[in-house]
Amino acid sequence: MTPPSMADAVAAVEQACRGGRSAQRAEPERRPRAMEASGVAGEVAAVLDIAFRSHRLAVPDQTPYGILAVTGHAGPGTAHVVFARVDTMVPFEAEPSWTGVLAEAHPDVGRLFLVCADLGRTARPWTGAAYPESLVGAGALAHSLRLAASRPWPGARIHTGSHTPVTSAVRRRHPGMRHLVTVSAGPLDGSST
Repeated sequence: MTPPSMADAVAAVEQACRGGRSAQRAEPERRPRAMEASGVAGEVAAVLDIAFRSHRLAVPDQTPYGILAVTGHAGPGTAHVVFARVDTMVPFEAEPSWTGVLAEAHPDVGRLFLVCADLGRTARPWTGAAYPESLVGAGALAHSLRLAASRPWPGARIHTGSHTPVTSAVRRRHPGMRHLVTVSAGPLDGSST
């Protein structure tokens, strides 16, 4: 048996690679039902999914982080809110005690992503570094959110500082959580610019 020539071997590898690429299937779009049921748009769910996937590359243990995604906080009617973790999104009750604070702080913004962290579930809570470590991770997640949100809503911004009423509201349902950073995206009217 004669071994194949280099040209034949290269052609065979190229053919196999082309066949492998065409056989790959696109990942199905995940759209959690809780997002749509709560009135939060599918674009918000997609932004959250992209941000968590991107953040997972830098911070594999995402258990301490959660995001309150808020729409309609500054408009007429009731705000729509979900609490999202890396693998779940559930409706969250919008209360005037904290949505009013958000409306005052961000009156012209259509969507807010409130990054929260559970200080008791950080990697090393016993070292006394739980807050700084959580803040760094929350900042990284906020950066991922800003990048993900900038595609549908150019001009997304990160706002440092937490809101005590938001922390109080999230702790009632998720003990230990603390609001750390906010990402705002899109104008109030819902347009993309």
